[in-house]
Amino acid sequence: MKKIPYGITNYKDLILEDYYYVDKTMYLEKIEDIAKALVYLRPRRFGKTLFISMIQYYYDVNSVSLYDDLFKNTYVYNHPTKNKNNYYILKFDFSGMGYREKIEEIENNFNHSVKSSIIQFLNNYDISIDLDYNERAADLLKSLMVNLKLDHKIYVIIDEYDNFTNSILSNDQDVFKKIHGTDGFIKDFYAKIKEFSGTVIDRVFITGVCSISLDSMTSGFNISTN
Repeated sequence: MKKIPYGITNYKDLILEDYYYVDKTMYLEKIEDIAKALVYLRPRRFGKTLFISMIQYYYDVNSVSLYDDLFKNTYVYNHPTKNKNNYYILKFDFSGMGYREKIEEIENNFNHSVKSSIIQFLNNYDISIDLDYNERAADLLKSLMVNLKLDHKIYVIIDEYDNFTNSILSNDQDVFKKIHGTDGFIKDFYAKIKEFSGTVIDRVFITGVCSISLDSMTSGFNISTN
């Protein structure tokens, strides 16, 4: 008998441990056709993280050997898209950053989160690059992009893009405006993703709850489709 999942956000665990799964793989072909930089906004506890976990396993070049086991009973197994297992996945997760009062502390947390994701990316694909991990997040991301020599392009996935910024907005609107405004580190980070989109980065998929942060950073990241 299949088990009922609760709080499971890893698609691989859910499938291999025989939990019920409502198949959403039919949306993969739609996503590929809509746009290359998508923002997917939904309420909390709506399955966003599980959905992007499914996306990650479907597109990751490292998951080729798992494809049959993970997708054999889904729509996409009989209707594969042209980009199946065709990307290096660079995933950022900002859900655990929390709230800080000072801009310096917020930026340090953000830089650390981005650094951790980049280190994980390099480890996942056994890539050796000398990077200065003391750089700001935007500069570190640029250094990564200009030094990569890959045989596949990158799919950037960002989970909970607005989690910590929503906390900042509810506590201090001035701080919120500064980190998103001109020379703000949030805006700079997304501007770098835009800079390398279409070259090293082929696709971007961003999840979150509301559009306030998105609206604030669109001057730096005006390529997205909500």
